[in-house]
Amino acid sequence: MRPRLIILVRHGQSEANVDISIHRTVPDHKIKLTQLGVEQAIKAGSRLNELLKPEDTVQFYVSPYLRTRQTFEYMSKALDKGRWRYYEEPRLREQDWGNFQGPLKEMARIKMERASYGHFFYRIPNGESGADVYDRISTFQETLHRAFASPNFPSVLVIVTHGLLSRLFVMRWFHWSVEEFESLENLRCCEFVIMEKNEETNKYKLKTKFRKWSNFESPGHFDDDDDEGNNKYLTPNGKRFLNGHSRSYSADTGGEFSSEDVMGDTSESDERSANSSSISINEEIVLKTEVIEVNNE
Repeated sequence: MRPRLIILVRHGQSEANVDISIHRTVPDHKIKLTQLGVEQAIKAGSRLNELLKPEDTVQFYVSPYLRTRQTFEYMSKALDKGRWRYYEEPRLREQDWGNFQGPLKEMARIKMERASYGHFFYRIPNGESGADVYDRISTFQETLHRAFASPNFPSVLVIVTHGLLSRLFVMRWFHWSVEEFESLENLRCCEFVIMEKNEETNKYKLKTKFRKWSNFESPGHFDDDDDEGNNKYLTPNGKRFLNGHSRSYSADTGGEFSSEDVMGDTSESDERSANSSSISINEEIVLKTEVIEVNNE
């Protein structure tokens, strides 16, 4: 039985969201949540509980990385233990950036190259491309469809994972193009992506609005902290802009996008981003709002 809701949740704020240099000394899969990340995960659990009906049961699939397992642990405290099941799923892990990352200057060069080439096809040296992650997401979704054949499958599926992987999951499910994927901004920490089943058609509608990148004079873009950061973004010419000042929301993807969708303090993150960079904002970026067309599966 297909669940009535499929919910993807990005992990809470991690140590790498605050200090990206930690990747040089701590394996990615061992990076922990910060205290703010713990608080975000607790709030995410309360929000999940509000979305559940009294008769709902929950199936969790969780990335094996420490920060995602911690996010699940704090989220699950809001739920009665008898109503959920939990599995770790390695295919939900973060995009592989190799082992320990190199000096910040070298990582900035790789990210600039990736921005120019495209997030989907660019293969990180000794790591994965977005396309590689897409392939393992495809096999995971095949597993899900087989699991849905069981009449006892829980009525709500919750996937606790990472930012890039969440976008690729939705891309694969709704058969979006590579260009549509490239236009999407990353999720924020503990942000929900909700897919709701139409009981008549047995198909899903995307209820959460995705933010989209807007047009730049120069093509391409990347966020400085990439799929582990929230608030630091660069254009290909090296200019930095911050959350809330140079971004807009898409309008027509269904559902509502309220402040409850974002568990972090944007202003605090912006200040941290500005203080951690030697790149200054020296030009105004004019943006145009775009929308995503969603084709239901």
